[in-house]
Amino acid sequence: MEKRAQISQVFIYIMVLLVVGVLIVVGYKGISSIMNAQCEHQRIVFERSILNFIDEYTDAGSVHEETLKAACNVKEVCFADSDFCPRESSLFSIDSLPAAEVEIRNYLSACTANIFVKAEFTEPLKNVNKFSQKISIPTTSHLECFKARNGNFKLVFTGLGSKVQIESGWN
Repeated sequence: MEKRAQISQVFIYIMVLLVVGVLIVVGYKGISSIMNAQCEHQRIVFERSILNFIDEYTDAGSVHEETLKAACNVKEVCFADSDFCPRESSLFSIDSLPAAEVEIRNYLSACTANIFVKAEFTEPLKNVNKFSQKISIPTTSHLECFKARNGNFKLVFTGLGSKVQIESGWN
């Protein structure tokens, strides 16, 4: 009788371990899914905010300083001068860009994007499929990347009429 009790006790322990293991796996997947959805939402809000500021702050002489919360894994945001495109009338050469910015060079040479985020990879804004004609960058490279500080970006938008000049708000 004792052997039967011991065997049934082992069976109960195995079943408990299986149930706990399944709960851990399912729970991890659920939490991971929620966090990914939250990051995606933050990224959409971040991108929409940038685009709204570029569209709204073009009034000549206006200066607006905005602080944006960085989306989950976004470390930098980069802007390229809109005069890089169209290529036929470009005032600037792609060769003037830093060599390290290979991904950015590819998008600019095809005139498909000029706003980029750097996270795990450098990529254009996910929810925008266009080259913005409203961006002006005051540096000689005509490409400016801004790093997040304490999880925020501080950007200064200066209206130039039909364009907006973008600079860092951090001194």
